[in-house]
This record gives sequence, C-alpha cells and structure tokens, in this order.
Amino acid sequence: MGGEEASASQKDDSRRWGARLTGRPHLQGAMTGTVAARTGSLTRVTNGRWRMDFSLQAASVAFPDSQRITSMTRSEAFFDAARHPIVHFTSDPFDPSLLRDGGTLSGVLDLRGVSTPVRFVYAQADCKQPGITCPIHAASQISRKPLGMSASRRQVVD
Repeated sequence: MGGEEASASQKDDSRRWGARLTGRPHLQGAMTGTVAARTGSLTRVTNGRWRMDFSLQAASVAFPDSQRITSMTRSEAFFDAARHPIVHFTSDPFDPSLLRDGGTLSGVLDLRGVSTPVRFVYAQADCKQPGITCPIHAASQISRKPLGMSASRRQVVD
C-alpha cells in the first residue's frame, strides 16, 4: 500500500470536541477564547497509523470576556479572517496509542497563507477510549512572527 490511504476514516463530531486559544494581552492575565466553527477527521493510513486533519474558521474565534480581543484576533493583525478564513492542521501519520498514552504529534499548520511545522503535546487520557468516553487534551505554543503576525506586539505578548 506504500503511502496510499486506506478507506477507514472517522469524521469528528464537532459537538463532542472543542478548541480553545489562550492569548496574553500586555499587562493583563491570560484570556481564553473559543472556536465555534470547526471540523476534523481521523483517517487510517498504512501500517495501522492514523492522520489527523482539522480546520477552524478564523471568524468564529471569540474571547467572551473581551470584544476588543475578539476583534483584534480576527483582524489583519492576527488571523486576517477576511482574507484567510480557514486555519488548517494536518498531522504526520501517528500510532493511535498516542491519543491514549500521550506524547507529541507533529504536523503542518496552514495559517494566513503560510505553512509551518508545529507540534502538539497530548496528555495521557483518563480512559481507554479517548475522544469517545473522555476528552483528549493537547496543547501547543505557536509563535506569531513566522506566520506574519507581527502587529500589536506591545498589546499581546507571544
């Protein structure tokens, strides 16, 4: 099968998973934002490994405690949602045990027309069927500068 994808695929139910962003406005504590519009899938690839794809609609990012931060996040200074409406991540193939046991998942993030390698660190799951009977927790720290988001550096810390 040399690199060809098998037919097995699982579409994520976006009602069962969420995405959060943490911003650190200058001289304020961290603020957490949510993403309302998101889609994702897991596709089985060769050798029992999987590939994860997920997309977020940049205009659906919201910081409930601050309309100002919500507007700034969607603006040209950050996601530039009008010109680049989709933020997309495609993982490298991974062993499905990563979702249960935790570890690092590498892949490519497409944001603002720029593709950059990123890593998500997955926490060990609290159950035997992560994503079904318990949440999956992953985190990543992404620097804005390589993605062309250098505006407002005095207002929001990297």
